[in-house]
Order: sequence, then C-alpha cells, then structure tokens
Amino acid sequence: MYGLTEQEAIEKVNALALKLINNELAATQLVELIKKIAQGEEQIRQGKVVDGEVVFQQLQEKLEQMKS
Repeated sequence: MYGLTEQEAIEKVNALALKLINNELAATQLVELIKKIAQGEEQIRQGKVVDGEVVFQQLQEKLEQMKS
C-alpha cells in the first residue's frame, strides 16, 4: 500500500480510525453543549434562574460534605 509495510498500513488505518472516532465524539459533545445552552437560554427567558451566590454556596456545602 503506497510503499508501506503491512504493519505500517495497519497502524495508519488504526490512527485514522481513532481520529475519526475522536471527531465524532467531539461533534456529539458539541451538539450536547448546544442543547444545554439552548435549555439555559429558555430557562432564563422563563425567569427560572438562581442567584450565582446561592449556587456557589450550595457547591461549597457539597464540597464540605464530600470531605467529611
């Protein structure tokens, strides 16, 4: 295959397959992120928001619980 040994050809095919899988995973993650952003925008439009200070306080409490 284009001057490559069989082993080199196999390695190139495997590397390409891994790249394609990674690209597909990245695309899937991007789609999920876009969906979550759209959900967040809709929640904001509906007034379903939580004060940032409250969120960080809740996160801090969860961290403290996990430590003990």
